[in-house]
Amino acid sequence: MAAIALCFSADAFAQTKPAAAPAAAGKNAYPLLPAGAGRDTEIRVCGQCHTPERPATQRHDLDGWNDIIDTMMQNGATASDAEFDQIALYLSKSFPPGKPLKK
Repeated sequence: MAAIALCFSADAFAQTKPAAAPAAAGKNAYPLLPAGAGRDTEIRVCGQCHTPERPATQRHDLDGWNDIIDTMMQNGATASDAEFDQIALYLSKSFPPGKPLKK
């Protein structure tokens, strides 16, 4: 019984939502996310489950980002189809294959 409780508590901890960025931080809240159409939508939608900067560690074309978004939708991400399309376009332009990772 204790093992089951531990599994549930560990799972709940792993899915803890990130802390919201301070309002005063504004556009500088997520410096790894470049300006562009879809940035605010990506922060709002993707930031519900993980840091919005998580995609900055990956590189994909539009199809690849759509595959990842499909997985996120299966995991409970909620937004309109238009918002998911906007996020995919933003990510494909901001983090395409071949773009170097910032260190």
